[in-house]
Amino acid sequence: MKKDVYIVRSIILILTLVCCIGVNNIEASSLKFTDVSETAWYKSNVDQLVQKGIVNGYTDGTFKPNITVTKAQFVKMIIISLGYRDIQNSNGYWANTYIKKAMQIGILSPKEINIGEYESPIIRADMAVIVTRALQESYAENIKDYKALIKDYDNIKDFYKDYILKVYSKGIIGGYEDGEFKAGNSLTRAEASVIMIRMIDASKRVAVKEIISQEDIKRLQGYPLSKNASKTGYTGRTVSFGQVKTAIGEERVDYSIKIAKEYLEYVEYGIDYEKLLEDPNEWKLHYDSTMGNGDILDEGTQYTAEEYKNKLIQKFIDNKATSEAKLVTNEDLVYVSDTGTIMVRGILTYDTGTIEKEVDIEVEVVSNGAKILVINQYMELK
Repeated sequence: MKKDVYIVRSIILILTLVCCIGVNNIEASSLKFTDVSETAWYKSNVDQLVQKGIVNGYTDGTFKPNITVTKAQFVKMIIISLGYRDIQNSNGYWANTYIKKAMQIGILSPKEINIGEYESPIIRADMAVIVTRALQESYAENIKDYKALIKDYDNIKDFYKDYILKVYSKGIIGGYEDGEFKAGNSLTRAEASVIMIRMIDASKRVAVKEIISQEDIKRLQGYPLSKNASKTGYTGRTVSFGQVKTAIGEERVDYSIKIAKEYLEYVEYGIDYEKLLEDPNEWKLHYDSTMGNGDILDEGTQYTAEEYKNKLIQKFIDNKATSEAKLVTNEDLVYVSDTGTIMVRGILTYDTGTIEKEVDIEVEVVSNGAKILVINQYMELK
């Protein structure tokens, strides 16, 4: 769970003998737990929740990170995170007020969870349902494709599948190291603290592997190769789709993809002329990391690197260029040409604010000594 892969606002349960009652008369900002070490993987998350006044722990000063969270406790955390801080524990069953509110706002349904189950440990699948309903975020149109990343997806009950894909695609709850989601596993307080922070702070969510459908991969692989693949060349032969990682190494493939993405997303298409007017240095840094810092020959004119960067920047400013861009690709769309250059294919989506366009594109990444890679050219595939 510590390495899970990306939402509500804040929380973590506050328990005493019955449950969810905080430590009395202790300022949350000064609360320290005797059983949370400075090196604990979840400590920073717990600290943030303490600072927000969400965690108070037990009356003996402990956090008890390894005990499981019940469904009722998780419901209370969600309700508090949504701003309902004036709700108090019920006189009868302590969680009735929180359960009632959750049903009022559509997070829970009486048809889905029997009242007798609220004191049972919450499983990851149920947590996915509650989190998704509380967040009400938008999701990628190809969200179904994320099931390819979850090895035990077919074993998940149909009711839970869409909810799990949603929290998975957002990087809030991901899979274990073996690639399984393990929908039936329970949630500990330490694990909950990590998930809650990811819900509160999108920047803390884990980056999810980009998904490209098998149909897209087949289409992109189907375009004619840019070089004559029948010739020998790089390492004595042309390396085709699906063979690159073995032939030239995973590190080099990943770095080539990174360079191609950076160039298209931040140098060529991802442009904001107003930001360039204010400070062009960030754009120049992206240019340097993808294009190097050598002289450029453009349409018969020789430029120093700085001259050429300034020329491009001025062109963007004059044209008032504004666009956001995203390249989606993977290792199955990388091959090596007969001349030894690494070719990266993918789908580029760019949005100018008035028009959104999606194109199939290929980027040529060339060696410039050692492991330095630079963009040589790119072209739209047809």
